[in-house]
Amino acid sequence: MRFFIILVICILISVSCTESNNTNSESTNQTEQNNTENTNSTDTAEVPEWNNTHCPVMEGKVKEDGGSIMYQGKLVRFCCPKCIKKFNDNTEKYHETLVSYSQGAKSKSENHGEHDDEDHSGHNH
Repeated sequence: MRFFIILVICILISVSCTESNNTNSESTNQTEQNNTENTNSTDTAEVPEWNNTHCPVMEGKVKEDGGSIMYQGKLVRFCCPKCIKKFNDNTEKYHETLVSYSQGAKSKSENHGEHDDEDHSGHNH
């Protein structure tokens, strides 16, 4: 009789553990599915941009290989990677210029000639 009681207890424990594992697996699968959905929604969501056509530091046209950073929750583009460091070192100094370029105002380089692609003398490179 003891053997029978022990056997029944073992079966109940086994069933209980199996149900618990199934519940955890379903929960894990649901969490993974939610994470995948969140990732997909992030990938397809557009990143808000300042839409600046000119670099807020050197005031030349932004370039694809110039780099970009997030500033105040929006993407800022630059003419070269060195401008990113300068911008980060003194965002207050460049904020007004960034705002003017993002609002479609004419840049100083449009008023006084284009930014020379070879002239980065302010960068020392």
